Formats: sequence, structure tokens, C-alpha cells
Amino acid sequence: MRHTISLASLLLFALPLVAADAPKLDDFAPHASGVALVEVVGVKRYDERSTDGNKGVRFKLERVRGSGEFWDTVDVVTEFGGFRGGEVPKPSHPVKVDSLKKGERYWFAFSSEHEHQKYNQGVIGFWPEKDAKAEALEAAVKADTFRWHPQYDPETKLTYGRVSEKGKWHVRVEKGGKVLWEKEIPGAPVDGCASWGLWDNTGDDFVPKFPACGKLLIAQTATALDKDNEYGLPAGPYHVTTGFDPESGTRYAAWVYKAEVGGVELVRRAYDPPTAKPTREERFESPRTGGKAVGAKTDDWLKKTARTFDPKTGKVTKEEVFRHDQCADPNNRWIKITP
Repeated sequence: MRHTISLASLLLFALPLVAADAPKLDDFAPHASGVALVEVVGVKRYDERSTDGNKGVRFKLERVRGSGEFWDTVDVVTEFGGFRGGEVPKPSHPVKVDSLKKGERYWFAFSSEHEHQKYNQGVIGFWPEKDAKAEALEAAVKADTFRWHPQYDPETKLTYGRVSEKGKWHVRVEKGGKVLWEKEIPGAPVDGCASWGLWDNTGDDFVPKFPACGKLLIAQTATALDKDNEYGLPAGPYHVTTGFDPESGTRYAAWVYKAEVGGVELVRRAYDPPTAKPTREERFESPRTGGKAVGAKTDDWLKKTARTFDPKTGKVTKEEVFRHDQCADPNNRWIKITP
């Protein structure tokens, strides 16, 4: 009699074996952003109170293998410095001054950046290399479980992450283990200030209405725009930031900058979610001539053109021009130019 082995059976043999009674990763490292086997390569005392910092012990970690987020430094604060306005900081945890030894290996589970109040070292937990939990941690590394570098937000209960490929990257949002949406973004992620993550405000009132969850998912990419791009900019490289509804993936806003970290803002747009058409736009230019003619002290000036669109047709219904006055009230530096 000939015996056949199904594909499902072959896959079962290929999977990492974890004992049924072994500790489960979700039980001892919930909402982790990454796990790693590390070696402690440095232990150093530090005192940064003279520069408004803290005093403590700094552990330097080197990753042996892992999946997802990894932090190569863990600080154990023994004395807090700086002015805190009556705030009483929580003691460092879970790593203590005598928790780790140089030259030894440990498993680490790293937390989401949104759970810093709960895990103020960015560490959910750590265990000796041969701990009973190592089986589940090793399986997660082999399966690259945290390849999306997931970030869990306890306020919205959303988990967002990203994966990069050559010339493009993907953004994904989950809730309760279910994928809500995923999008492909051309270019490469930009790692800079306010380039990735959840925002509960944009620093001004440019975005008239936020999604129901009260936050935008911000994603900035370094990409090339063609000559027919929607922003009306010359073809070339730019940094484009998109503000998505974290729950639906709908575009709420976009900001375009010169192609450099911290680059000059060129265009910003707000969109009508139902129609995906722009409702507002602000364009920024730096003309070398004409400044004095519009009331500036020099011919070099900063110009802002504000436009309002009909969300049904996308046509401009209103346009106003402003100049920026450095000497004006810092809360009202844009001065409208009378036609």
C-alpha cells in the first residue's frame, strides 16, 4: 500500500515545535514591538544631572538574533534630575541595577513607544537565555513574527506597522488581531521628526476635522513626483507626508517638503474623506523679488497662497495671498496682501 503525505502535513513538520504547555508569547509579552536574544556588551554608570538628565546605570546590548524593534541601550535610573514641576517619576522597571551581567545573554521583549508610561525603559520583560520562555521567543524569531515592527496604541487599541521593500514600503493597521487595511507607498520611509506614527494634533488648525478615533496615522516617504503630480510641483525628489485615518486608511491630509530631513514645506493639503478631493491647500514660496511691493522690508520674502476647493468638483472657489513678517506678533505673522 502506498502512503501519501499531504502538503499540510509537510508544513506542520516545517513549523517550529512548541510544547503545548509552554508559555505563550502573548501571555508574557503582550503587544510587543520586537523580541531579541541579546548579549550584554557594556555596563556603565552615568550622571547627566548637570545637563538636566538623570543618574544611573546604562546597559549596552548587542543583538544576537531577533525580530522587529530592538533597542541597544537600557538605562536604569537611580536618581532623577531636572525640573519636573511636582511630577514624581516612576522607578525604572523591569531592569534593575544588578539585573544584567556583562558577557551574558538574555531574551528581551521590547514595548510599543505608546506604552512608555507602562514600560518606562521600553522593555516589557527580559529572561535568561535558557529560560522556559525561550522556546516561544525562539519560535517568534524564526517566524519573524515582528517583521512589521508593530506599535500598539492603548488609547485606540490599534496596532500599526510597516515593512520596506526596494523602491516601496507597506503600511498596515490591525485591531484585535484583525487587519483593518494595508497600503503600498512608493519610495522609502523617512526617519525624522514627526515622520511616522500617530498624531492627535498637527500643531495648527489646518486639518479641520480628525477621524473618529481622534488621531491621524502619519507616514512620510522619500519619493519622486512626476511632471503631472497632483500638487502642481516641478518633477523631482520630495518628502511627502500623508495623514491617514488609522481605522480606514482614508487620506485626510498631505504635506510636501523639499527632499531633505527637516526640509522646507512647499505644499499642504486637506481632503474631504468621502470624495477624496482636496478641500484646502496652502502653498509656500520664497520669491527673490517683489517683497517691497507687497509691504515687506526687503525684496526677498516668504509667500503663502491659501486656496479653498469645492470638494465635489475639485475646483478652486477662493484664493488669498499672504506675506510673512518676522517683526509681527509671533501668533499672527501671516499678513494678507490686498489685491
